Amino acid sequence: MQAFLQRRGYDIGGDPDGHVGTKSKAAIADFQQRAGLQVNGRPSVKVLAAVEEYGVEKLLAELR
Repeated sequence: MQAFLQRRGYDIGGDPDGHVGTKSKAAIADFQQRAGLQVNGRPSVKVLAAVEEYGVEKLLAELR
């Protein structure tokens, strides 16, 4: 999830390392808001599903 957010331009506070720090939480919260999810800044199955859906939708758009 950190790698995805970093590729989207979010500052996660360094390299993706699996530890959710302050900047990762802020990035997740912003993504949650943009994706229409409950905003709490924590990684979850719903956030991961939205990340995966975004990737699929982007790929499909690029193929059109």
